[in-house]
Amino acid sequence: MRRKAFRRCTGLFMAAAMLAASAFGGIFTDQIAAAAETSQTEDSFVFDFTKGGSEYVKEQIAEKYGEAYVTIYEDMIDQLAYATTSNADFGSTVEFTYTNKSSSNPSGLIPAGTSYQTAKDQLLELGLVLVYDNPQLYWLGGNVGILVNGYPSNYKVTVKFYSVDKYKPASKRLETNARIVDAVSDLYYSMAGFNKDFFRIAVLNDRLCAENKYDVDGTNDNRYNIEGCLLDHLCVCDGYAKTQGLMLNLFGINTVKIAGGNHAWNAIQLDGTWYYSDATFNDVIINGSVDNDNSEYWRKYFLKSEATFDATDTEDGGASQHLNPDALYEHLDNPPVPQEDYVYTDNVELVLPDELADEQVTLEVQSSKAYLRPDVFCLSGGVIDYQSLDDGEYTFTVYSDSTVARQYSVTVFGGAPTTELEFELCMLGDTNADAAVNTQDISVIKSFLKRTGSLDGYSARCADTSGDDVIDLADVLLIKAYLKGLISL
Repeated sequence: MRRKAFRRCTGLFMAAAMLAASAFGGIFTDQIAAAAETSQTEDSFVFDFTKGGSEYVKEQIAEKYGEAYVTIYEDMIDQLAYATTSNADFGSTVEFTYTNKSSSNPSGLIPAGTSYQTAKDQLLELGLVLVYDNPQLYWLGGNVGILVNGYPSNYKVTVKFYSVDKYKPASKRLETNARIVDAVSDLYYSMAGFNKDFFRIAVLNDRLCAENKYDVDGTNDNRYNIEGCLLDHLCVCDGYAKTQGLMLNLFGINTVKIAGGNHAWNAIQLDGTWYYSDATFNDVIINGSVDNDNSEYWRKYFLKSEATFDATDTEDGGASQHLNPDALYEHLDNPPVPQEDYVYTDNVELVLPDELADEQVTLEVQSSKAYLRPDVFCLSGGVIDYQSLDDGEYTFTVYSDSTVARQYSVTVFGGAPTTELEFELCMLGDTNADAAVNTQDISVIKSFLKRTGSLDGYSARCADTSGDDVIDLADVLLIKAYLKGLISL
């Protein structure tokens, strides 16, 4: 039954409508495609293979090993990214050497006073962390080797990274690189269409669920890396978690892969707090069974606490696979996850022309379930709490006496709206939506009547100042009378 917790007068309010393109089905709409087209593309996105790791990991490295090791870590990433795009075939390993001698490469300098055994241990750990936290370096195998020469006083430590055999030929890597860049760019622009991190996380989660299947039979050799998720769309939890981490870290949203109980998911930092999010379990209905069309499931393990994950696992009929996770990448501390789930709270700006600033604006909320009566609110202060709306689709109609009513389709899922939305109201006669009725609006209507311009949708309704469902010279005359102060619209 629908809850009636907010039949009250409210104000600037939270709102939003569903994400992603209709091609993805289920809870998606065409809005994600439109958002991608209207995103700020003047700064064109260019993906390079140094990006994809978490800033949280660098903070942990600085805390555990010291700032000098952050420089070494970043140098490793730079060199491995260069190797990724090089025209050279790989041998058994890709190697980099660091020294404690100041006469050598300063960027790769091991801190003075560090024993060769400590340097060996720390660089080995650093290499393993790099493999786990940089999914864009997809060709790396899981092993890292260490060789020390010249100890104990002046020594060099060589770090050896092993490549998966099929990626040793440069031709294979370059082909894979091009496809990964295209796939990453596609996801990036779909996320860039939104201004708030919450919606970027949401659209990524839902696209991963819509476009991928869990490799139940283990048939895909790429199932553990981003190639399996981004290109083959057939992967296991590692593929989901690595891809989610890669994309969110590109936006500066701190994300790490969490592992434990033979499973992998993500910890995501949002508004200064860490939450768990499991794209695999959002897609997998019952462990080992996949139903990508069951879109109402896609937020079940989305920005939740560890306690909620445990309870949800139990509800789904199995033991929790999210409790007592392993140490982060075997050597670092996991980020702290609170006991509360994430709750979306925000005010969405209600845009009104200055002339209407003091008018009472009305919001009517109608559920897609026709038998439910609409709720009506006056927008004079406060916030609509989406937690008091059941999951489902709604029509929000916003209007005042001097404006043309405007409708928005809003989907609520898991107590949150599913995309951001600005409410903008225009006065009768404001055909070009510049928040004023002036001679430019007369020109717009005349151009339309001469068939040299167009009017449709909301602009057409604003142009019909007489309310007779026809745009003609009568509307022009009414605007002229308004501008002379003879009438009000």
